[in-house]
Amino acid sequence: MDKISKKIFKVLRREKLSAEELNSVRQNVLSNIKEYPSDQTFAPEFNHGWLFNRLLNANKYLVAVAVCLIIISSSGLISYAAESALPQNILYPIKINVNEKIKSALTITPAAKAKWQVQLVARRLSEAEKLSEIKELRTETIQNLEKNLNSEVENAQNLIEHFKRENTEDLAISTSSSLEATLKAHAEILTSIIEKSIDENAAEKKDDDEKIKEKIELLKSVAETTKDSAEFRSQVESEALAKPESQIDNLAQEKLKEAAYAINEAQFYFEANQSQINPTEFQPAWQKLQEAKQIFAAGEKFMAKENHKEAFVSFQTTIRLIQAAKIVFAASYLQNIE
Repeated sequence: MDKISKKIFKVLRREKLSAEELNSVRQNVLSNIKEYPSDQTFAPEFNHGWLFNRLLNANKYLVAVAVCLIIISSSGLISYAAESALPQNILYPIKINVNEKIKSALTITPAAKAKWQVQLVARRLSEAEKLSEIKELRTETIQNLEKNLNSEVENAQNLIEHFKRENTEDLAISTSSSLEATLKAHAEILTSIIEKSIDENAAEKKDDDEKIKEKIELLKSVAETTKDSAEFRSQVESEALAKPESQIDNLAQEKLKEAAYAINEAQFYFEANQSQINPTEFQPAWQKLQEAKQIFAAGEKFMAKENHKEAFVSFQTTIRLIQAAKIVFAASYLQNIE
């Protein structure tokens, strides 16, 4: 196998393609090398293998088509590999500047745009968590993580302001709530990972005081962003609750249905997958679900008394707790199957 082929396979392995995908790529390359060996008698001074030789002899139109196909195929492979890239990885710029930009451009409806923007916030936080797990948090990386996270949060809040101007108040309310739930859940996960890392490294005397300080500063930054998000969400809800009573009643009714569905869905999902994770790791998500049920019950009492404002607040809190519970549960689940 030539040096270029070996480099290709080395890069693919590093970018965590599955064994089946890697073997498929490998077999295709080796098959082509076997089918089209280098012509040693053709232009010895330009002996660059079968592909170069065939391109020199091919029709120009076919060459153009072939080159385009190669570029598209290679781009798709690189784009796929880039999805798992972390900051400091050579493919990370492709992930955030190509993959995510294309996804954003293809996201058309306001609801889809809102969901994707919150997912971008979650992606930045997940990257911080993964870097913490593999002990790759460095000064420059932390600074970039904070910058990228704040940028995505700002984009989300700008989108929410746009929804308010466009009179899509329901989207502004749900997106601001989802943003806060996402930040809170991931802040909790990140705190747990970093605290565990600091304890382990302290026992092994690996981390110096400066590294510990940097990790704590990251947690403070995420906590501050989460606090700002909660205040922003509270402001959005306060504006909604300034509407006439009849509109608040409608909002509360809608949120009651949404909260009830969220509870039932989470209950079913947790019970179906509970056996897949450690009981200790399961508890935080389960406790959030139980707390959500209690707050939901309080909301129903407010509804019975026609206190629609308090009912609305209770159901919104219920929904956020369920969203956070699902994120925490999913993180524990993925950690156990990896």
